[in-house]
Amino acid sequence: MLLPKTRYAVYVHKGSYDELDSFYNAILQQIPEGYQLGEDLILERYLNSVADTSEGDLLTEVLLPVVKVSSNLL
Repeated sequence: MLLPKTRYAVYVHKGSYDELDSFYNAILQQIPEGYQLGEDLILERYLNSVADTSEGDLLTEVLLPVVKVSSNLL
């Protein structure tokens, strides 16, 4: 799969996959100042596995596409 070049804000969630919905709600409120959520795909990268990691220690990297808000100074 080829993805377009995109700027992302990157967050890491530690804990159960069941808690990801509330994590998303929190990070969507914390997009860096001067940026807004972009229209590209939100990506998740699983940094470890339920096969060998306890649920509380699972790490999920979440990449939110962001675009710089243009400031039209007149």
